[in-house]
Amino acid sequence: AADGSPVLYWALGELDVAGVAREDLADCLLMRQVAHLEDALQASRAISRAEKRLVRCRLIIDLRGLRVLALLRRLGVVKRITAIGKTYFPEVTASATLINAPAGVETLWRG
Repeated sequence: AADGSPVLYWALGELDVAGVAREDLADCLLMRQVAHLEDALQASRAISRAEKRLVRCRLIIDLRGLRVLALLRRLGVVKRITAIGKTYFPEVTASATLINAPAGVETLWRG
């Protein structure tokens, strides 16, 4: 980011959401996201200490390739994955931005 804060990039559009649900891998995927956020926490702490100011990460969630129908079927899994940051690491992320979302996703996401 322009202010020097770390940027996290999650390509959820590349995720086989149906496969994660079918194989009951949501918890494994959640643990992977937790590890990624813990790394981000350490990075933001180190930068904050060096710059003597609070530095928080920017999260970019890329939905390119995710079909609306697939999202509708597995919205709960996707929301669980993305909610970890806000729920358990609120001090880490300054913002989360959805990019390359198919038409209608914003309504589904907020609903």
